[in-house]
Amino acid sequence: MGYLEDKYGSLPSPIDFMLDTPEERAFAQLLVRTHDLYISSPNCTQPGFSHTQGSMYLAPHETPHCSADRAMDRPTRAAKVNLALFLTLSTSLTLNLILNVTLTITLKHNPEA
Repeated sequence: MGYLEDKYGSLPSPIDFMLDTPEERAFAQLLVRTHDLYISSPNCTQPGFSHTQGSMYLAPHETPHCSADRAMDRPTRAAKVNLALFLTLSTSLTLNLILNVTLTITLKHNPEA
């Protein structure tokens, strides 16, 4: 979002790309960070290893578009898909924690809120 603000924020009638609350911004950053670290980046660059995202498109055997060392067997694919699901759940639980802490702090400092 920062890029869009920088790129288009000086237009005659700029569009406000900033999310409304700190919680929304924190959640967006958490999603991006989770994607960058665990889904799109390879955990290892050795032959036969790939990023979790590869489980969505790498072939199960050698093809003209996928070399044998990039192919992904079913057990590996299943493990990577399960990891992606786990990360999605973890991200949701982290958001719940952020919201609960924010609510607790808000109520502590403003009991009438």
